[in-house]
Amino acid sequence: GHAYGWLLTEEQLASGFKRAALKDSYQQELLALRPSFYFSGGFSPDTLKSLHASLAEWPLGQKEPKPLVRPGIYKPGQHHVAMENKSQAALRVYSPAPAPSESNYAAVHAMLTLFGGFFGSRLMKNIREEKGLTYGIGTGFAHRRVASAWTLATEVNRNTLEEALLEVQKEARKMMEWSISEEELQLVKNYIAGQRARAFDGPFLQMDQWIWRNTMELDATWIVKQQGDLKELRPEDVQKAAQKYLPEDQWLVAWAG
Repeated sequence: GHAYGWLLTEEQLASGFKRAALKDSYQQELLALRPSFYFSGGFSPDTLKSLHASLAEWPLGQKEPKPLVRPGIYKPGQHHVAMENKSQAALRVYSPAPAPSESNYAAVHAMLTLFGGFFGSRLMKNIREEKGLTYGIGTGFAHRRVASAWTLATEVNRNTLEEALLEVQKEARKMMEWSISEEELQLVKNYIAGQRARAFDGPFLQMDQWIWRNTMELDATWIVKQQGDLKELRPEDVQKAAQKYLPEDQWLVAWAG
C-alpha cells in the first residue's frame, strides 16, 4: 500500500492504456500550475528575452494540480525474488527516514554516512575490506515529496548472502549500542562538508540543488542551517539517530538471486 512502492509492468500499462486518460493526465499534470523552468549558465539578454517570450505562451491548465498521493501504511518485512542458476544475489534494505526539513536531519545524515555512506564507512570496512563479501556496499537517502527513506544496496555471492545480512545487522546494533568517537565524527563531518561543496561546483550542479530544494519545499536558508547543525553535532546525537532509525524491526529487506 505505499505510494512509492509499486511498479506497473509493460503488460499492465498496455492493457490499461486509454487515450482519454493520457489527455487528462496532460491537462492535470503538465499544464497545471506546477511546472517550473530553470536556466543555468551564461545567457545573452536577447536569448533570455526570447526564452521568456516563448514560455509566456505556455498553455495553463486547471489552477489546482492533482493532489499528490499520500503514502499508505508502511509494512516492514522480508521479500525474496527467486532467480535460478544465478551465482550472485542483490540485497536491498529500505526503512523510513526523516524529511530534509526535520530538525534531526543533520544527525541522521551523519549517522547514515558513517554506517555506509562513504568508502571509509563501517559497512565498507567490515563487509568489503575485512570479510571480502562484496566489491561495494552503500547506504543513502531516498527522498520524495511526501515520504523519505534510507536505503542500503549491495551485491554478494548467493552463498554468502545470509552472512552479509547478519554483518549489516551487527553493524547497525553497534551504532545503536555504542557512541562513536570524536575522531570518527570529525571524519564524517569533513566528508559531508566536502560533498556539499562539490554539489555546488559550477552552474549546472548549482541548478540541480535549486531544483531539489524547490521540489522538497525547502527555503533558501536550508543549506546554511544544515552546515550549522553539522558543526554542532555530538557523538550522542549520532547514537540517538541510530537508535531511532536503525532498528531491524523497521526494515524492509529484499533480495534477488
